[in-house]
Amino acid sequence: MIGRKRELSFLENGLGQHGTLRSALVSGKKGIGKSLLIETLVKRLINLNPWHLVAFVDGTEVRDLSSLLASLGRSITAGSEIKQAAMHEFGRKLGAAIIGAENELRHGLKASEFKKGIAAGYVDLIEESLAESKAQPERFTPVFIFEDLDLIPEEIQSWLTNEFNQSLRKSKFFKNTRFIFTSSSSGTAFETFFADFGFSELHEIPLQPFT
Repeated sequence: MIGRKRELSFLENGLGQHGTLRSALVSGKKGIGKSLLIETLVKRLINLNPWHLVAFVDGTEVRDLSSLLASLGRSITAGSEIKQAAMHEFGRKLGAAIIGAENELRHGLKASEFKKGIAAGYVDLIEESLAESKAQPERFTPVFIFEDLDLIPEEIQSWLTNEFNQSLRKSKFFKNTRFIFTSSSSGTAFETFFADFGFSELHEIPLQPFT
């Protein structure tokens, strides 16, 4: 990738199966190349490890939990060792689960239970798909990418750091989860968010204009 080789190499090496990078924020003004960097990174990661699974969220499309979960479902890219048929089935079941949970919410389910249930359901459905592929937890490397974090509503950010984060931590398949965020704002704008997520150290990658 012309002009961003250093940043791409850092992310690719850090997010590999044996890398130590747990979270990173790619920051920079709109149009500077954050999306292209992420797009290139996803392709590299999938080729790097056949057990990688990358889920991408476009912050501009997130309005509520349902739209977030739908994005997390349809944007998944899986490595060659993860059965594509199983991932397609995951997407179908996730859509049905979202509709079912929304119906329960309309008929009296507490909002707190809805938030917990939809987070646990997402993780459970992915685990089912991985079981079909005979994935080993220690080899599986999930990466969640949230583009335009600054555009994701605060209520949804709170769900990510709480219910979603807790469900991931309980799963044996998500012990090695990595997170990448992009934003037009610097990392200082999200100190509370990253602290709530439990990141002891956040690597910020500020993209500068080409000279």
